[in-house]
Amino acid sequence: MESTKLNIPAEDVTVRAVYKDDDFPLIVENGEGDGDYQGGAEVTVTADSCPQDQEFEKWAIINGSPVTFDNVNSPSTTLTMPERSIIIIAVC
Repeated sequence: MESTKLNIPAEDVTVRAVYKDDDFPLIVENGEGDGDYQGGAEVTVTADSCPQDQEFEKWAIINGSPVTFDNVNSPSTTLTMPERSIIIIAVC
């Protein structure tokens, strides 16, 4: 448990505790790499195999734009985890 000393002035003050969760959820649809990650982490994501007669096209962001991918057109790539939850999908 963390504590902080605070010198209270003569007038009324309001003190509020703000908690920060350093981990943010990543959900990967049609692929692997799900988990909780710190903002700024480099995360490897890998697409599941595409159905017969289809090829991997790209990674798409369902929720949490923007997301920076090393190579959005590669079935195995890394992304930089933003400081928010995101959902991505491998598109065939």
